[in-house]
Amino acid sequence: MKFVVTINISGHLKDLYPHLEAQQTVELEQPVTVSGLIAARGISSKMVLFATIDDRIVDKQLLVEQSCTINLISPPAGG
Repeated sequence: MKFVVTINISGHLKDLYPHLEAQQTVELEQPVTVSGLIAARGISSKMVLFATIDDRIVDKQLLVEQSCTINLISPPAGG
């Protein structure tokens, strides 16, 4: 069973990882955790304050088992 996950990178993450596109689509053949998707992009999990699916904050250990859109939100930048 294949499913498609869209990953949106926003905020400070775009500055930290300029080589990554703001929106990426990944085709998966098996479930994977949100943190696994983050790591596969080369993003430090510490730089992701939280992730949302369907406008709800989800645990990074959540197993993604179906097509969805994940938004990765960074901590506020600056000081």
